[in-house]
Amino acid sequence: MKSYHHLHLYTIIVLLLAFLSCSDSSAGPDEGPSGRGSASFTINGAVNGQKSGIAEFYSFSAFGVHTWTIDIFDVGPSTFELSFVRVGNSPISRPVPGNYSIGSDFLDSSGFTAFYTHGTGSNATEYAPIFTGFCSDNQGEGGTLTIENSSDNRVSGKFEFKASDYDFDESGNCEVLGTVTVKGEFDAKKTTLK
Repeated sequence: MKSYHHLHLYTIIVLLLAFLSCSDSSAGPDEGPSGRGSASFTINGAVNGQKSGIAEFYSFSAFGVHTWTIDIFDVGPSTFELSFVRVGNSPISRPVPGNYSIGSDFLDSSGFTAFYTHGTGSNATEYAPIFTGFCSDNQGEGGTLTIENSSDNRVSGKFEFKASDYDFDESGNCEVLGTVTVKGEFDAKKTTLK
């Protein structure tokens, strides 16, 4: 029963993040004082390739949930989105330089959760580290986000993590549909949601 409670909470937060992502893309970002940032990474496994795009960071609060996010995406057309999210029940400060775990606990604001979405619309596939509360066999998923520089308008660093596309079968058992390993670097600029 506990895992279903976590699943409902996870679903609500993912929907909130999806709403933020859609509203951010449709309204367009505020480029802030330093313009747009950039990122590049390789992805291997169920999806293979070299990706590059825009990198931004922002904080957001709604309904008592606070997030701090690094968002990496491409435009014209949009083919992927990679997000690193910290979530908590109190406001989250911009992280200082250091190493941060990816995928340890979604509601632990000391680390990050990563979401990689490949494609857009109904054909999009989302990969994320499998949370312990949902799937007991996470095969060493997660990784590290290293922040090398952090200022009011710029956050830069590198990352490496393993993540899966997963679902639950009719019996409630976790099914891994595909796994990816992602490694890259970013130079994100501050933006605000419109």
